[in-house]
Amino acid sequence: MTDVLPRAPERRVAPQEHRRASIPVGSAWMVVLSLLLSFIPFVNGLIGGLVGGFKVRGVKRALAAAVVSAAIVALGEWLLFGVLRLRAMGLAAGVSTGLLILASDAGLFLGAIVGGAVSGASRAERTGGWITRRQHAPPH
Repeated sequence: MTDVLPRAPERRVAPQEHRRASIPVGSAWMVVLSLLLSFIPFVNGLIGGLVGGFKVRGVKRALAAAVVSAAIVALGEWLLFGVLRLRAMGLAAGVSTGLLILASDAGLFLGAIVGGAVSGASRAERTGGWITRRQHAPPH
């Protein structure tokens, strides 16, 4: 005869409790990608925001990460474009630097909102709003 073990009971877990990165980790993703792609204004922030927002899972958390990231990216781009003179000189450099930073930060916030919303929505759609996890049956 074969022994039949009882099935383990299912436990329901809310979708936001499963594998979301911390806000500093999402912020780091945003900063690194935005600075690496700084030669493409607006798109750099959009891509950084999408990835960071998706990592932290949630619009509020993504916006919290974007606030910190926007300040760091603005400082980094100001150093790249203004101080190191990677762009034109004079008044045009100041105006273009400001516009590039503004475009980057706008993309960062937009990407964070979309990334956070997509991560929450796609997770809920895949699981029907809940994640089911099997608990292990105790040994007999």
